[in-house]
Amino acid sequence: MRTGKNNAGFTYMGMLMIILIIGITSAALGHSWRLFTREEKEKELLWRGNQFRLAIERYYNDPRHKGKYPTSLQDLLEDPAYLNPVRDLRKIYKDPMTGKADWALDPPPPPPGAAPNTIEGASVMSGEAIGGVHSISDKRPLKTSNFDLDDISFTGKTKYSEWMFDYSPSTATQINPGGTLVPAAGQTQITPGGAATPQAGQVPVSPQSPFGGG
Repeated sequence: MRTGKNNAGFTYMGMLMIILIIGITSAALGHSWRLFTREEKEKELLWRGNQFRLAIERYYNDPRHKGKYPTSLQDLLEDPAYLNPVRDLRKIYKDPMTGKADWALDPPPPPPGAAPNTIEGASVMSGEAIGGVHSISDKRPLKTSNFDLDDISFTGKTKYSEWMFDYSPSTATQINPGGTLVPAAGQTQITPGGAATPQAGQVPVSPQSPFGGG
């Protein structure tokens, strides 16, 4: 009789099938987890990048700076125009794509009538004015559309380094025909009463990230 051998063969095949199913399931779960983690990092990159943009906006629009940009990110942590410490930015956030505070620094936009900067991703030298920041990661983003208004220029970009969180005064708050103040992309929000949000020295620093971490 070969019943014992047949049973052993079926048991062996069954174990192989179980191992195969476990392997496939684990691979699928691992892939899903990597996608989830990447999506969360993208959300954090958008949040942190916009904290730099808003901080530069507050610095630029502070009357003591008379429309000048900061020359270092440290200026956003401790504004040199004030005797007492004034923060436009809570801290120098790390780039979630690299895990380091190794942001590339962008030059300010050219003044009205001047030739535009044609070098995409150009960085400033030490001591020069800073108009924004961007990641140095050249990885391909998962998100390529459906951005918020502030980040609409990121649509269709193929690298994280092309997500440039820059502030431009040309997107200043406008007044529509009905007399209502309308903040443009990247601008500080207007309160329901019609008053603009106070500038540096009068406002709380950037809120804490909803995603946690630094």
